[in-house]
Amino acid sequence: MLNAAGNKPPYIGFGFAGIGTALSLQIPNLLLLVYMTDTLAISAALAGAALFAPRLLDVVTDPLMGLLSDHTKSRWGRRRPYFVLGALVTSLALALLFNCPDFESVPARLAYVVGFYVVMQLGVTIFMVPYYALPAELSSDPHERTKLMSSRAAFSFCGGLLGGALVPQLIALGGGGQDGYSMMSVVIGCICGAAFASAFFGTRKAHLIEAETTALPIIEQFKVALGNRPFRIFMLSFIAYLCSFGCFVASIPYYADNILGQDAILSTVWLSVNVPAVASIPFWTLAARRWEKHQVLVASLGLMALTSAALFLGQGELSVLLSITVLLGIGFGGSQVACWAMLPDIIQWDYVQSGVQRGGIFAGCMTAFEKTGLALGGLLTGALLATTGYVESTTGDAVQPASALTGIKLAIGAAPAVLYALAAALIAAYPLTHKLLRTQAAVS
Repeated sequence: MLNAAGNKPPYIGFGFAGIGTALSLQIPNLLLLVYMTDTLAISAALAGAALFAPRLLDVVTDPLMGLLSDHTKSRWGRRRPYFVLGALVTSLALALLFNCPDFESVPARLAYVVGFYVVMQLGVTIFMVPYYALPAELSSDPHERTKLMSSRAAFSFCGGLLGGALVPQLIALGGGGQDGYSMMSVVIGCICGAAFASAFFGTRKAHLIEAETTALPIIEQFKVALGNRPFRIFMLSFIAYLCSFGCFVASIPYYADNILGQDAILSTVWLSVNVPAVASIPFWTLAARRWEKHQVLVASLGLMALTSAALFLGQGELSVLLSITVLLGIGFGGSQVACWAMLPDIIQWDYVQSGVQRGGIFAGCMTAFEKTGLALGGLLTGALLATTGYVESTTGDAVQPASALTGIKLAIGAAPAVLYALAAALIAAYPLTHKLLRTQAAVS
């Protein structure tokens, strides 16, 4: 299918950067909490807060980045110049994030991690906000935008596969502990930066549909975004969904080590989520053409809620865990396809209603809420571990009380199940349909 200029959008050139988006979001959420508690001896409560506190800055930086990219004028378009800058900042900060020096005090170790985590997330913001706004300028066709975002989702899952397979091996190759994390951090930082930079080159020949923009203060940007009923409904569901997934991701290392007693199977568990997620993308993409996108999201969230409940009720056996996570991965594939295909639709809807291109505002708000939702999952996991008596250490071999094991199961299963169900209930009221969007596109 061709865009308005008769050119085929760069599905692969755009989507390949999804490898970097997955690594930049998932690796910190998967490992940073357990790195702080089991290598830096930072308490679970402080570690969880450290994951969440930087997200408060995103409420300012992400909309600012959206505003900046909306009003940028360059020979490469309004979005693409930031792909390279975001790649450089993210790559450097991620390479240093897990390289904490041997400070004697806990506050110094905590300050180091928080500082580089803030810088890394700033780099992610510089890249992601323009990146997520770009599909609305690559095509005016909602199905074509679904294919663009499905390509991003496919490469994102490939990034998850790469991270799950490579990260534990890099940590082991580096000797485990701090040395292992140091090697992993540098390698993943380089891969992430290269993936981000690829979006600049992969979209260099694309025809961009750039309309008039308007400048608004940050508070007004949030008013615009949250005053849009489809976006408001979507965001409430999106935050609940990401908080659920954030709990699950942050809990995996604890579950593997303390419930299964096999910390070496972390990569196996992570692959069991991402392989079926990748494999399910063609099905979910087809479903998003035949069903409404929010209906696809409801279906996938329902599957994730059921599998999370089963995970909480399970007996802590590896075979049971892998069977459940395969189904969870299928649901995860559908949620990613649906969520990221809905954003360009919302941007188009707003443009026709307002006559002004404000894609950066919606992308900025969405990335702020995305990172906030994932961080809330880490905060909730840290709180559950802290209140149930989890014992931190510098070697990762502390004996945990039975109450802490219960806390781990609550974080990986019960809490996500409730939040996934809430997300599904919220998105059921989403009003944008294929028919409405096609009619709107024809009128505009």
